[in-house]
Amino acid sequence: MLLWSMTLKRTPLQLGVGLSRGKELKKGPPLESNSRLPQRSKKTAEFYAKERIPFVIKFLADHPMCAANLRGCQGESVDVDEILPRSLGGNVVPIDENDSNFRAVCRVCHTLITDRDPEAEKKGLLA
Repeated sequence: MLLWSMTLKRTPLQLGVGLSRGKELKKGPPLESNSRLPQRSKKTAEFYAKERIPFVIKFLADHPMCAANLRGCQGESVDVDEILPRSLGGNVVPIDENDSNFRAVCRVCHTLITDRDPEAEKKGLLA
C-alpha cells in the first residue's frame, strides 16, 4: 500500500488555475436540457389527461388546506400525495369512492414527505 501511494504523481492544485485535460475539448452542438423525468408515453399521457388531472383538480377543490402541516407549511394545498406510493402498489386515481390513499398537501410538505423527512416520519405521514 505504501509503495503504491508513493508512485502517484502529486501536483498541488493552484488557486485560479484550471485542471489540465491533456487535449482541448471539441466544440460541438450545445447540450439539450435534461429534464428530471422522462416524457410520458402516449398511453400514460392519455390516462393522465382523462383520469388523473380531473381527479387532482376535484380533490384539491374539495381539500383546499394542507393536511400535513410540517415546518414551513404554506397552508394552501397544491399537490395530491399518495399515502401508499405508486412504487409500493399505490394507485394514482381512486379505485372506489372509499379509497383513502390520497391527501392534499402544499408543495413544501409534499417535498418533505417525499424526501422522508424525520418530522414527517414522527407525524406518521410516511408509508
